[in-house]
Amino acid sequence: CSCFAAMRSFSCFAAALAQQNPPVWPSTVKVFGPGDSGIQDAVNAAYATNGGKQDHGQFSTSNYAFLFKPGTYTEDVPVGFYTQVVGLGDSPDDVIFVGPGCSSPGPT
Repeated sequence: CSCFAAMRSFSCFAAALAQQNPPVWPSTVKVFGPGDSGIQDAVNAAYATNGGKQDHGQFSTSNYAFLFKPGTYTEDVPVGFYTQVVGLGDSPDDVIFVGPGCSSPGPT
């Protein structure tokens, strides 16, 4: 339903108010900021489950999402099966990875 269409439905309005902001993410979704601890550990744990090796993770039932707030990160973020890495920001230049697995420092 569209809650912006003159608030025609009280139930739609109530449903919008009931949503927590920020939302409660499942444990497989992580939102990181520059300087947060545990980034590399979380990424490595996901890759250990869904890593890109042959027959490793391809049929996994686990899904992961790593969302990175604007800033610069030095972590190495390998991406396996069923794993999303998302940079949050207004521009692709807002999130930069300069970790050991990066071929160039920042955007090109």
